[in-house]
Amino acid sequence: MPNQMITTFRMLPQEVVNQILDYQTDYTILCSMRDVCPEFNNIVDNYHRYQVLTTLDLGWNQIGNVGAKHLSDALRHNTTITTLHLGWNQAGDVDAQHLSDVIRHNTTITTLDLRWNEIGDAGVQYLADALRYNTVLITLNLQRNQIGDVGAQHLGDALQHNTTLATLDLASNKIENVAAQHLSDILEHNTTLTTLNLEENKLDEDVEHRINELIERNQRLKNT
Repeated sequence: MPNQMITTFRMLPQEVVNQILDYQTDYTILCSMRDVCPEFNNIVDNYHRYQVLTTLDLGWNQIGNVGAKHLSDALRHNTTITTLHLGWNQAGDVDAQHLSDVIRHNTTITTLDLRWNEIGDAGVQYLADALRYNTVLITLNLQRNQIGDVGAQHLGDALQHNTTLATLDLASNKIENVAAQHLSDILEHNTTLTTLNLEENKLDEDVEHRINELIERNQRLKNT
C-alpha cells in the first residue's frame, strides 16, 4: 500500500476510519489490511470489530490456493480468532498445506472446521505433521473429504504426540479397517481424544466397537 494512503488514513479521525472499515469484510480486514506496515496495523488494532473478532466463517467461499495462502499468513500470529470455519470451499491438498502453517504456529484457534472439502491423504499429512506441535486445537472437523487409510494413519501418528485435541470428525471419508485398527492402537495410549466420528466409512463392526470402547474410556477419565 502506498505511503501516501497510509499517511491519509493516519490523518483521518478514528471515527471516519471506523466507518471505512465497517464496509470491509472480516477476510479483507484480516488478510489485506493487516501487516502492510506497523502504522496501518495500529489503525486496524484500534478498530472495535477487529478487537472482538473471535470467529471467522468463510464457508462456501471457494477461497482457492491464493486465498488460503493469504489466510495462513494472516492467522499465523493472530491472537483474537478462536474458531475458523472453512467448510464447503473445495479446498484441496495445496490449501491444506497452507493451513497447516496455521495449526503449527497459531496459539489461539481451538476449532478448525474443514468439512466438505477435497482434502486427500497428501493434504491431511501436512495437517497431521502440524498437529504434532500444536498445543491449543481442541476440535478438528474433516468430515466428507477424501481421506483414505494413509491419511488416517498420519492422523493417528500425530495423536501419539498431540495432547490437546479432544474432537476429531472423520465421518464420510474413505477410511477402512487398516487405518481404523491403527487408530485403535494409538487410542490405547492417547487419553485426550474424547470424540472420534468415523461414521460412513468402511469399517468392520468389531474394529468400530473397539474404538468406541476406548473413546468411552477417555470420556470417563476426563470426568474423573
